[in-house]
Amino acid sequence: MPGTSPDRPPIRVLVAGCGTGAEAYAIASAFPRAQVVGIDFSARSIAIARSCSKSGAAAPQFAEADLCDPTLPQQAILRKRFDFISCQGVASYVPDVDAALSNLRKLLTPKGMLYLGVNGAGHHSVRIRPLFRALGMDPTAMSDERSEATGRDVLRMYEILTRRREGELSDESPSYIANDVFGPINRCLPLGDWLALAGKAGLEYRGNLGTARFAGALLRPELLASLLGLKRAEVAAFFDGMISDVFHSLVLTPGEAKKKKERAGEPDFADATALMPWRPLVTLWDRTELEGVTPVERPVAISLTIPGVLRRATLECRFEIVEILRLADGKRSLAEIYKSSPLLAAARVESAIPSLFGLYHSNALQFLPPASR
Repeated sequence: MPGTSPDRPPIRVLVAGCGTGAEAYAIASAFPRAQVVGIDFSARSIAIARSCSKSGAAAPQFAEADLCDPTLPQQAILRKRFDFISCQGVASYVPDVDAALSNLRKLLTPKGMLYLGVNGAGHHSVRIRPLFRALGMDPTAMSDERSEATGRDVLRMYEILTRRREGELSDESPSYIANDVFGPINRCLPLGDWLALAGKAGLEYRGNLGTARFAGALLRPELLASLLGLKRAEVAAFFDGMISDVFHSLVLTPGEAKKKKERAGEPDFADATALMPWRPLVTLWDRTELEGVTPVERPVAISLTIPGVLRRATLECRFEIVEILRLADGKRSLAEIYKSSPLLAAARVESAIPSLFGLYHSNALQFLPPASR
């Protein structure tokens, strides 16, 4: 985590909606020099978190706070902005999501990052909640033990019919049943809608675990060629429209203040000439996985491990992709890689672009802006 080395000031981390404080304690233990703050609207949750406090400088601070409160950024414990904010499973349940996202944006440093977890349109409650009316029950209020028991029964039926592991949802805690089955608010939206809300709050989309997973499962250049004109957020919304995700794990940053023409933006895969100055970078897997892959004129199948996305992803690609990945160190532009490798001397970059596009959106390959920018 940046900022944790002795020669740098400690980073500040906010866990928004910290519940029992487990996530805040885990971050504080892993990064002892980080200044960790946990907030939750529930006084009971904050009391539980504080009761688990451990001695030492790594202990998080906790405060009762409402994400929707317009005065939230002015609270004393939050006045100094944060380098990283984690807000998991909270924004789907707040009464004013616009206010919550706006506050999260204000709490970030200019180069900060927000990890936002929200319910998608494929969430089980989208189908389950309306069914309770057929049983004569209110799907927005768990009023007694009978309601909870019925909720568990319906979830168990859902598990069986959808071939989930029995008990995966139905054996969850009473608070889970209360919120995801009977809670008065459960905002389960398509990814495009969440991105629109984030943009309205001044947050810029950087990535999504679900999109990387879908792209990793679809590394077929002949299919991806039709998507080359789409930008990062458009690709994310496209895949989610095709198969609605249960949960979106979004990476967001403060929107850039500079004019669009002054920004590096993102690589344009629809324009080979514009793509050439960008610098490809392999970051999540080891290039040694390509050892033994012999470049040939015909397509070859390569299998990659993409941590956090897929255990293994197989890509059938032209030989030049193997060579590009071997040389993708983030220092050389794509143009320089083609010039420096004899294997690429006679190759046309256009034939490689669909595969590079798929690897980029699966998080196996990054593209750094041209060095002059």
